[in-house]
Amino acid sequence: MSERDKAIENKAEVIRNVMNGNKDGASNAIKSLGGRYTVNALSTNSSTGNGGGSFIPKTTSADIITEPVYENDLRAHILVTSESNLEVPRLLFSCDDDEFVLDEDTAKEVKAKGDTVEFGRNKSKLKVNVSETVLLGSNANLVATVDSGLEGAAAYKEVKMMFSKADDANKHMSFYEKELSEYTIKKVEGSSKYLAIKKAIADLPKMYRKNAKIIMSYMDYLDIIETLANGNATLYTAQPEQILGKPVVFMDEAEIPVVGDLKYLQINYHPETLYDRDKDVDSGMEKFVLTNWYDIQFRLRSAFRLAVTP
Repeated sequence: MSERDKAIENKAEVIRNVMNGNKDGASNAIKSLGGRYTVNALSTNSSTGNGGGSFIPKTTSADIITEPVYENDLRAHILVTSESNLEVPRLLFSCDDDEFVLDEDTAKEVKAKGDTVEFGRNKSKLKVNVSETVLLGSNANLVATVDSGLEGAAAYKEVKMMFSKADDANKHMSFYEKELSEYTIKKVEGSSKYLAIKKAIADLPKMYRKNAKIIMSYMDYLDIIETLANGNATLYTAQPEQILGKPVVFMDEAEIPVVGDLKYLQINYHPETLYDRDKDVDSGMEKFVLTNWYDIQFRLRSAFRLAVTP
């Protein structure tokens, strides 16, 4: 068998043993997978063998019909790592003297928080419904169903935390974090969302503005187009970057548009994962459960702006 086929077989064996309560059998299959059950969502996209290159492709099989998988579109633009006890520098240049940092907000942030970002461990349980039909079906269909479900659950959790307005221990993961009722990311106000976004882009220091992207809901974008078009249909066919001046990532959860350099936002998943089974007593549906630990950190909040309206 190819390495891909072996991985599918081992993953299917893990799932079936977990669902049957055979933890010894699951442990043996886990060893064959290199010590942990990992899906693309919880790994980097490296092709070195230490990252996502050795895992099952997202489209393992097209034989089974499932719900569309929830996707985190920001993943293509931010940093995603899988390291234990990760620490990263806030900046790639010295911050001992303000002269090295042209942006005053950045200098203040580095002095207040230090020049190193430490990633914590926040537990998350990802659950996938597995019917008896799928469990007894082919290895490819079983693995495709479980992996796509786990990826969707992980993506949903990431997005939920990034745009959360909850004032809790995990608020540091959100663009909308507040301290003393004020957003920790700088607000830039405009009379309309279009002007607020334009002003937010202009307010970014050059070192962030060069690679900045806009995060906003598609509904807000349509409202802007309708206002600007004023009966002119040509704007509806233009690319968002032509209208707003920067690439746009559409996220329905972005109630307040965000502008900034997304490489200063990072998700880290700890390599360790645990697996278990659960049952929905109401539906009788069995669940495959993967427990993982993760953290989302802003390496620099000063690399972002919130585009707000009165």
